[in-house]
Amino acid sequence: MAESALAVSDECKNEYSMRIESSVSCEPSNLIAEVNVAKHKEETAEQTVKEDPAKQRNAKLLASSLLQNPNKAGTGGRSKDEINAIILAASKMERLGKEIQELQERAAEFSAEDIAASAFVVTKMVEVQEEKRDLSRTIVHIDMDAFYASVEILDRPDLKEKPMAVGGPKSGGTLCTANYEARKYGVRSAMATHIALALCPELIILRPDFPKYQKKAELIRAVFAVSDQK
Repeated sequence: MAESALAVSDECKNEYSMRIESSVSCEPSNLIAEVNVAKHKEETAEQTVKEDPAKQRNAKLLASSLLQNPNKAGTGGRSKDEINAIILAASKMERLGKEIQELQERAAEFSAEDIAASAFVVTKMVEVQEEKRDLSRTIVHIDMDAFYASVEILDRPDLKEKPMAVGGPKSGGTLCTANYEARKYGVRSAMATHIALALCPELIILRPDFPKYQKKAELIRAVFAVSDQK
């Protein structure tokens, strides 16, 4: 099994490399422009590192998914820069920096041929799945926004106007969701609890009650079933 997989990988490398070469040769002017832009970015990055390595590391963290998504529903009560600064201060910089470095070192071990081969395999997988797609049905995705928090507020209406979230404890915990009052402070789902509390010290955090959420979800699906018998 391993030998056949290796053979496919070699074949993919050759074919995908040919595709890359042919596509590059078609647009030499675009390639030159891209090289110039890339060179400028590298020179700028090197200069930033020489001036202030900590600043460069912080910039990478600020661009990560740890920080505020301005498109998230309910956000906007506090400036993005202020939220990001609090998150950055609450994060364990040394640990995060070490993890980023380890990931960069692992990524550097992959050659251009490895990446090209993997990309070709994925492209083929997508093509196979595209052929199997069934477009005869219409699927509607309904997002029950802040669902866990909304269910909890049904039992405790006093929390409606207060920043609250559902999730784990401050030490090692993560939020499942947060209501709109909490989102005004920059608190959101999938955020570490200790960071959420740094953003909003008065945040009320409830432990998840999944059986209760399951019952409410069944009621909602029953409503959908009235409109779609399938």
